[in-house]
Amino acid sequence: MDEGSQYDDKEWERFFQCIKEQPHSPFCAVIADFQQLQPVVAGGRCKAFCDRMESVVLYTVYRSKDEDHLLFINRIRTEQPTRRRVMEYFGERHWSDYTLDESVAYGMELAEKTKDGMFYWLTSTNRGASEVCAAALRCIGVAKEAEKGYLCDPATKSTLRILAKKGVLIRLSRNFDKQRGFVNGAYAVIEDALRGNAVFTARLIGTGNMVLVHPMEEDGSLFLPCCYGYATTIRRAQGSSLDLGCLYFDQRRHHAGRGYGYVGVSRFRTRAGCFLYGKLRQTDFLPVGDEEEDEVLERGVESETSDEDEIGMEHIGMDNVFQDGVLDPFEEITDDAPTDMADFGEQPTVVAEAGPVVKHKEAKVVLSADFL
Repeated sequence: MDEGSQYDDKEWERFFQCIKEQPHSPFCAVIADFQQLQPVVAGGRCKAFCDRMESVVLYTVYRSKDEDHLLFINRIRTEQPTRRRVMEYFGERHWSDYTLDESVAYGMELAEKTKDGMFYWLTSTNRGASEVCAAALRCIGVAKEAEKGYLCDPATKSTLRILAKKGVLIRLSRNFDKQRGFVNGAYAVIEDALRGNAVFTARLIGTGNMVLVHPMEEDGSLFLPCCYGYATTIRRAQGSSLDLGCLYFDQRRHHAGRGYGYVGVSRFRTRAGCFLYGKLRQTDFLPVGDEEEDEVLERGVESETSDEDEIGMEHIGMDNVFQDGVLDPFEEITDDAPTDMADFGEQPTVVAEAGPVVKHKEAKVVLSADFL
């Protein structure tokens, strides 16, 4: 089970009980890095479980060989950087004097020089992702036309309607054809409209495979299993390795959730490929963990206080969390291995400030004693 640090208490208890009840006694490895993304709602039980189990430290291969980039990432992983250090890292790649439309347009120009033709915008909230996508539609001159488009997937939290026009970038949101590449999170460029905005073909970024996009029905609603792909939240970008893109900490009143700065920056392979749009705030680079005395938590004179923050509350699902036919991880691991969630006692509730997860070092793996 990957990304264990994201499991809130309720989902973790369900998963724990589900594993215990399997008749074939499955083996389960929990992989987690608790310096990364916190649960969306509240957590603590998964970490309490992992702390009591046998574990193996994994040292992953970095997605970058850029020494300056790695140095900054390793620093912000465990401690809040100074404002000066953040300014030095981004330098001229901090777009503070341009409008969002101007910045999105410039990102599109930079994308034309890349191999995959992509410039990825990573935002703190769903609202921010929608702002960037709306700006992109204005930049390519189809904003008005898109107002009459087809409904996008409500699971993406976007309210922008899909315009089936050649060259428009979309992000697929459902797992319909894994063999061909029609999976949640895949990017594609619209090729041909077959029936207005409702049915069209799209070419997948990377593989070049063609997929057919058409309406689906769920809970009585008809919508397309996609949204625009010009931006996504940092939380959804977890696990990605990107060449070029921009961070946009779009929350209005509060600082970004703990871990957001680290996860956002570490998505990129190089320092040169990581840009920052908007105000530069030290408070947007708080590490995951308890509050430290020397941390700066107030946003100061540069804070925006006009609107209330809207944190992206993506649902954490239970898809693909275990496979059949393996050993039971909850038996004979240690002498005092817990057999019920009550064995952990009362765990302190950790309320997440919404922030994403990345694979780094020190991922914990729960293994049976016999295996070790």
